Amino acid sequence: MQSKQQQQGVDTAVRLSRTAWTEFRRLCVLRAVQHVPVQYLVGEWDFYGLTLEMAPPTLIPRPETEELVEMILKWLRPDVMNAIAVDRAADAPAAGGDGADSSSSDESGMRFLDVGSGTGALGLALLGELPSGARCVAVDTQESAVRLSRRNAARTGLQARYSCFHAAVAELAPSEKGSVTTPAIDRPPRSSVEKGGREDLDLDGSFDFVVSNPPYIPTRDMEGLPRDVADHEDSVALDGGEDGLDVVRDIVRLCPRLLRKGGPRQLWMEVDTSHPEAMQRWLGLEVGLGEGAGGSQECRARGVAKFEWMRDMSQRPRFVRLTFAEQDERES
Repeated sequence: MQSKQQQQGVDTAVRLSRTAWTEFRRLCVLRAVQHVPVQYLVGEWDFYGLTLEMAPPTLIPRPETEELVEMILKWLRPDVMNAIAVDRAADAPAAGGDGADSSSSDESGMRFLDVGSGTGALGLALLGELPSGARCVAVDTQESAVRLSRRNAARTGLQARYSCFHAAVAELAPSEKGSVTTPAIDRPPRSSVEKGGREDLDLDGSFDFVVSNPPYIPTRDMEGLPRDVADHEDSVALDGGEDGLDVVRDIVRLCPRLLRKGGPRQLWMEVDTSHPEAMQRWLGLEVGLGEGAGGSQECRARGVAKFEWMRDMSQRPRFVRLTFAEQDERES
């Protein structure tokens, strides 16, 4: 009688070499004793159809972030993408183009910003599903994360459409000339301009939408994290300050400057389960509603026209979407 493994076609006669067995035991010890995440032990992990390199201490992407990718892609229906392309094509002549064959030009392709790139998972997963004209600019505070996301862009064949820079959120505020200057790391991407060892990054009003999986864990909750997270993943990518909203608020404040006039002007974020309610209070909205118009004084001050939150697969409030008003709408 065949065993269950044999019936399923599993080869039960495979023998490990002494070297392979020694390495297997070493990895088991690292996992059992030091609680090293499996993703770091293996050195790679799948995320939304992409096999990405994983390296400590860069944050390991979670299934919830794959849900965020799915939500954004559902929003980017063909009619939404076509509207973005048409609007960008109309702006192309003013930027020096002639408008000919604008559907294939960089100007007509959507451009989005990923704040806190980590492994590059969020931005790269979106690029992998979007038309070839789409471009992603990403930033991260950690040099190791910037390098890792660039390697993953090359690994997935998306490097021509993906640029990652070393910058904190506070450094993203555009200057009067509409650009910020960030430290150069390794070889700068082709789409950047290098001047004196720095990278000049054009941000002002250039993005159709912004995405982020920012540090959002309240500091008080950091001590309760499992050892495989607390001992090995970068606390900078996890700790969001006293209420977990430090970076989230910074991103919201910057979006009116970063988002393109005439575009969808949206911000999508993964947040702590306490944050949809906390953000509603911060924006002066009625707590508990799934969405709210930005009619409050606080919303108008921050340029927010609409706030929405969504649940994850476990039915926990996990994602937020903010739509930002144009300047003339804010003043009316």
